[in-house]
Order: sequence, then structure tokens, then C-alpha cells
Amino acid sequence: MVRAACGFGPTHDHETRDAILELAYQTRAIGVNLNQAVKALHRGKLPSDAALKQGLTRMAQVLSIQEELYRTLCGRAREDMVRAIEDGADVSGIASGADA
Repeated sequence: MVRAACGFGPTHDHETRDAILELAYQTRAIGVNLNQAVKALHRGKLPSDAALKQGLTRMAQVLSIQEELYRTLCGRAREDMVRAIEDGADVSGIASGADA
């Protein structure tokens, strides 16, 4: 909890942890698709310039959205921990219910 409040990495509740794991899964899937596309390009399977540009633009948009969501999730976790520390709340049960 102190680590999160100091900005050294968030501590997440189960819901946030699940959302971050889903983002990681989606990011890996994008990487797999990109790798497959590059292999196809190396084999000479070239899409039109417009299709390639459209696909890369969409991929960049999705990654940007994911990054913003991740930053929001981490920022929320940090704010919760700072607030708990400032309020002097009994935080003995928080760490046991959160994933670091």
C-alpha cells in the first residue's frame, strides 16, 4: 500500500487486477496479429497501401486506448491508497484483499 501511495507501483483490487490482465491478453493478441502480418509481408503477401495504413492506424488507436485505460486504473489505485493513508484508516485488511 505504501509502495502504491509513493508512486512505486499500484496495488490493485481483484476487479482492477482482472481488467489489467484482460488488457495484457488483448495486447498480446495484437502482438501475435502483428507478427503474423509481418510474416505474411515477408512471404510477399502485400495488402494495398490503404489497407495496410488503415490496419496500422487502427492498431495504434487500440493501443492508445489501452494505455489510457491502464493509466487510469493505476492512478485510481494510487489515489485510493493515498486517501487511506491520509485518513489514517485501518488498512490491515486491505493488503490481504489486494494483489500487489
